[in-house]
Amino acid sequence: MTEHAYNSTKYNSRTRWMNFWHQVDEVMALRPQTVLEVGKGAGIVASRLSSLGCKVTVVDIDPGLKPDIVASVEKIPVPDGAYDVVLAAEILEHLPLKRVPGALRELRRVGQRVVVTLPHAGTALIARLRVPWGGDYMLFMKIPFFWKAHSNKYGDFRGHYWELGKRGYPRSRARKLFREAGFQILKERIWPDDFIHIFFVLE
Repeated sequence: MTEHAYNSTKYNSRTRWMNFWHQVDEVMALRPQTVLEVGKGAGIVASRLSSLGCKVTVVDIDPGLKPDIVASVEKIPVPDGAYDVVLAAEILEHLPLKRVPGALRELRRVGQRVVVTLPHAGTALIARLRVPWGGDYMLFMKIPFFWKAHSNKYGDFRGHYWELGKRGYPRSRARKLFREAGFQILKERIWPDDFIHIFFVLE
């Protein structure tokens, strides 16, 4: 995807802006001084984290996006434990599943903690009640597309090789991959305002 496409209004939809907000929130909750963002995109998250006082380095495989480091998530040329937090948002699904364990080990090598977001196919039932002087109350239920097979229409990294929530890709499969890579799962969350993604905080 070109830099222009990442900056388009179509790409940066309202839901995606909520996704950006949650990325920043999850990273800042870990109180990092140094952050490595894998995948530049529009640069919105890196810019916000920088404005909040983090020293941010961006790595991307596409030199056209002008990242700080041109490299793959599978081989990041930085020392072990170089960053307080590594953010890999919507990255791993662009790799065939058999290559994901290696990428996870690399994320674990370079970061003290890792925030990963993945697509989570499905729909949701959401009900919200706002009571004057009583606060907000929300009922949220995610319904995965567990009956739907996934296909990568591009057949390469431009599309998703797999997505959680589809047939054969339950959340438990991601948990197993994280644990096999040596991670402890500190947090797992789907947000009602961004229910097509799932967030994992790993250590």
